[in-house]
Amino acid sequence: MSHESEKVFQKASDLCNDERELEAEVLVMEQLAIDPDNLKLMTKLGEIQARLCNDHEAEATFRTVLIRNPSFEDAVCGLG
Repeated sequence: MSHESEKVFQKASDLCNDERELEAEVLVMEQLAIDPDNLKLMTKLGEIQARLCNDHEAEATFRTVLIRNPSFEDAVCGLG
């Protein structure tokens, strides 16, 4: 993960801890536009979508990660 993507991941996690999921979602989506192959960040997006009760979007995001890497554990857990 690039240094900038790692910073965004941490900032998004902090925002979620403060119950600011909408801000976290925007931040992650902006970074994914720059770093679209970042599966860790994409999985974070799925987690945020799930927290926002956007279940269909979260499932689609997790499945996209798993298409790229079927053993990506966080995405497997996200599908529950």
